[in-house]
Amino acid sequence: MTNFLDACSTEADACDVDHDACDKVRAHCAYGANTAFADTEWSRQGTPEALYFCWALTRSLGGEFHTEEFPENLKRVMARKKKPSELFQELCNSLLSLDDFNDEGNRFTATYHPAGFKQDLEKVFGHSDAAKLEDSWKAVNAIGKQIDEQLAEWRAKNPPGDKLVV
Repeated sequence: MTNFLDACSTEADACDVDHDACDKVRAHCAYGANTAFADTEWSRQGTPEALYFCWALTRSLGGEFHTEEFPENLKRVMARKKKPSELFQELCNSLLSLDDFNDEGNRFTATYHPAGFKQDLEKVFGHSDAAKLEDSWKAVNAIGKQIDEQLAEWRAKNPPGDKLVV
């Protein structure tokens, strides 16, 4: 499976993702490795990405890896029986990759995540601190409403087949 961050530097043209957008994703993931998170559990550091991953799969933005190769992955997410971080760890090894999203999902993620996503976490929850985010489907639903608005705006600017507009 291709790591989303590594793939951005080598496969950006293949998925219509620009390098600047990938740099933003890299910067977001780097904040999770800083000393502010030294005393937290690894699973808590991945909570923002877990919420995002679960949101994306419930919005038909999941990649073939989850929808065709391993359709039981999508069923597990849709069942909502486990915490988002547990699903993210089990299905993605706590790391987003290009394989986790379809083309539209990768294109949206490259423009929205991390900066827009972090702003939306702060807007919805009052902070973007991974250690303080609730690891629940209630949290996915809450942030999901905000991401849905961002996705609708993005789709209006980026109809299928058009060049990516950031």
